Amino acid sequence: MIIYIKLLLKNIYMYKIKQEYPDFIVKENIKLNLDSNGDYGQFLLRKIGLDTKEVINKLRVVLKTSKISYAGLKDKNAETYQYISIYKPDIGKIAKINFDRFELKLVGYGNNPIFLGQLDNNTFIITVRNLDYEHKNINFIENYFDEQRFSKNNVSIGRFILKKEYKSALNILGLDGDLNELKKLSRDKLRFYINAYQSYLWNSVVANLLEKNKNNRLKYSLGELVFLKNKIKNFKVPMLNFDTEFNSKSIEESYNKIMKIEGITKDSFLIREIPELINESVDRDVFIDVKIKSSFMDDELNKGKFKQILEFKLPKGGYATIVIKKMFSF
Repeated sequence: MIIYIKLLLKNIYMYKIKQEYPDFIVKENIKLNLDSNGDYGQFLLRKIGLDTKEVINKLRVVLKTSKISYAGLKDKNAETYQYISIYKPDIGKIAKINFDRFELKLVGYGNNPIFLGQLDNNTFIITVRNLDYEHKNINFIENYFDEQRFSKNNVSIGRFILKKEYKSALNILGLDGDLNELKKLSRDKLRFYINAYQSYLWNSVVANLLEKNKNNRLKYSLGELVFLKNKIKNFKVPMLNFDTEFNSKSIEESYNKIMKIEGITKDSFLIREIPELINESVDRDVFIDVKIKSSFMDDELNKGKFKQILEFKLPKGGYATIVIKKMFSF
């Protein structure tokens, strides 16, 4: 079990999340179009301490089918609930599976498989432990990408791919060879590295744009996040790409500044050697409104301390850990 701990410089104490798997519960909210005559079984997957892809791969082997799909990945170090679809599922065989830290519940059938991005939002129930006092709820967050997006080397790999330094990217991955070796990796994996780099750039630009307001600052592995004390009018910032059109001079100047530092241009995203990695630009809201239900009580796992249980929803792409960082790090 991983325990995530944050040292608070102002208050000199530690808060803890994910001390136990049920301390971090994620429930997927999705609209299922059910039809009793459909070929796709729609299942609710509950898992504890497992990665989504890990479970899906196990099911594909046991059920001898590749036609299993899902709407999004869910945290490994948590208790999560999400929907998956299986084409013409063998219910008898599923009933005999010896589940290890996961279970399936048939919800119904549909005419189409569940697809990536289909979910509406996620409900989070998070227990924050080892507290000295009750923290006030917040009503908005800055829509930053958090550490889960970047892992250890995702940004560096994405950067090297964009700079056409393919051997350097392969070296980080522990592989030898050239562009042809890189092409052997799945399209989804390569796109993930590019997206991680785009996410890092987005975080940097948004932090730069917000720093002129009254704010709090928090360091993370790739730099600094800027959180506002008072919300300003929401606006969108594009994920940098070859076709990005800037909707304000300040956003363009901020991106130009970081592109110069990084040694890239918008055209860097035109990876003609691997054309399947070329994507269109998308915009992302800078702020997300959050409505939090909160309860405060003694912490049974940390003697003399308190815990605060939070329940809230976030749209797809929002990070619950950003809610925790903003609410408990200042």
